[in-house]
Parts: sequence; C-alpha cells; structure tokens
Amino acid sequence: MPASKEVSGFEALFKVAKIYQKKVKAAGNGAVVVVANEKGGIGKSTITALMAAALAEVGLKVLVIDLDPQSSVTQMLLPNLEKLPSPAIGDLLTSDFDGDNAIFPADVIQEVPAGTVYNSDALGHLFLLPSNPQLGKLNNYLATNINGRQILKFLVKELVIENKALLNDYDLILIDTPSQLDSIFAESALIAGDMVVMPTTPRPVDQWAIAQTIQKIKEAKKVANRSLEIVAAVVNMYDPRSGMVENEGLEAVKAALGDRVVEPPIRSLKTISNSPAKSTSLLTATQAQRPADDFRQTITEVMSRILNRFEQNGSKGGR
Repeated sequence: MPASKEVSGFEALFKVAKIYQKKVKAAGNGAVVVVANEKGGIGKSTITALMAAALAEVGLKVLVIDLDPQSSVTQMLLPNLEKLPSPAIGDLLTSDFDGDNAIFPADVIQEVPAGTVYNSDALGHLFLLPSNPQLGKLNNYLATNINGRQILKFLVKELVIENKALLNDYDLILIDTPSQLDSIFAESALIAGDMVVMPTTPRPVDQWAIAQTIQKIKEAKKVANRSLEIVAAVVNMYDPRSGMVENEGLEAVKAALGDRVVEPPIRSLKTISNSPAKSTSLLTATQAQRPADDFRQTITEVMSRILNRFEQNGSKGGR
C-alpha cells in the first residue's frame, strides 16, 4: 500500500465509503451528484477528478460524466490524448435509441487506465463518460428539442439496457458541469442529479456566484427536480497566510451557505494545480502527504453528507 494511504484521511474515507456502499447495495442504485458553480476558474473540474480518484481508491465504483464542452475532466482522466474521444457525451444526447445507428452508454464510457495521475492503482473502479468540443455545438439543438433538458436524466436513470439502468452499474455518478449554469448542459445536470456539491473559493470576486448558483438550483427544483439540494460546499484555493481578506472571504462563504460548508477547506497549493502537468498526483505524491490527508478528510465529510442525503431520500438515489 502506498505510503500516502497510511494516513487518517484514507482510513476515515474508507470507513464512510464502505457504509455508503452497503446502502447502495441494499437500494440497488447509487446517487447522482452534480458538481456545480456559476463561476469558472475555481478548480471545479480538478476537484471532480480528485474526488472521483479518492473514492475509487477506497473501492467505490465511480462514473464521471463530463458535461463541459471544454472537456477538462476528460483531459485529466484520459492523459496523453492526441485528440479528444469520439463518440462522446454529445453523441449520446442526440442518439436515436430505436434506430439502427443507435449509440448507447456502453459505446462511449471508458475505464480510466491505471498508472495515470488520477488513477494510480484503482483498476476497475474509475470510469469516464467523456466530452469533446463538439458538445458545445449542441446547445441550441437541445434547447429547442422538446425533451432536451430531460435527455441526461433519461440516459442516467431511465434508459434500461439488459434489465438495468446506467445508475445501477455504479456506486456513485459525478457530473462535472460548465460554468454558466444557464447553459442547457448545466440545466440538464441539475434535472438529472440527486444532490449538488458546490466548490467555491474565499475570494471576494467569487462571492456573487454563490447566490447565482443557489438561484439556479431553486429554479431546477421548481420545474423538474423538487428534491435537489446542495449537500456540501467545498472551499477551494484557501491560503491562510494571505491575511484578513482571505479569512473574511471564508467567513462570507459560511454566512451564505451555513452548515453546508465542509471542513477543512482545500488549501491553495501548487501541488494540486501542477500535478497533471508533472505527472504526479496530490493523492499519491509522497511530498504531498499532508495536503493529501487534508483533501481526503474534506471528501470524507462530503461523502458523509452524501450518505445522509441518500438515506433521507429513502435510499432511492432520487429516482
């Protein structure tokens, strides 16, 4: 076992993950968690990839759906790509499932290879439904389609192949969304999801996005998904050395989101931002053991919130 795993963060996450996994097995399906914030540049895709990797490490079978035309998570989880995958999520969203040329999730989902930055040894536990830039061209098409905003929910929860839906294949599905939550892709994710994890930062310039994100979630609740809630807000890029402005920003986040803010915040570290470029991972690099432990502690709290919400929903994963 790598040295970075022999820490309290790994052990705590392992325990919560196993409790959650038992609940999933009893229910027959897992939860669909949307990672969303109206603001770009807050590390949302990086948190999605690292969270998925950390959960795969402790034995959960995780599917990441990249619903962002920028395809950041796809590029993180499938390294050394000469070109982005095709077919991809956009092909599924426009597929005629009754036609001769139908494309199904199994045609698009890829297992994230072991030995990569985000999947050092969790072979068989981490999967990706990739994106590519062609997705961005579908916004108008889906917006004018009578079922455009419901297609992702159909794909994830209602499209039954060989007597089970995609949701039944995984312990947890994470959907990475674009910023600009008024896009058809973000709206579709909020309709398909059971709960929301919201990354944010303590920077004053990012505070307005919290209210905007909450408003978009309220709109989704009114029209299509009454049980949708923010279960956890993760504060990213926190630098306790930066003084009063940073600390006041953290307090402002807590004032806006209350007990939905999880501890500890994720510190602003080059270890995190530079890890893909250097082919190292926050979760496995020995020089990053303390930050890795902190990150796992944060994700342990996030998973505890997800578990509680899953139980509140009657262990039905929102279906």
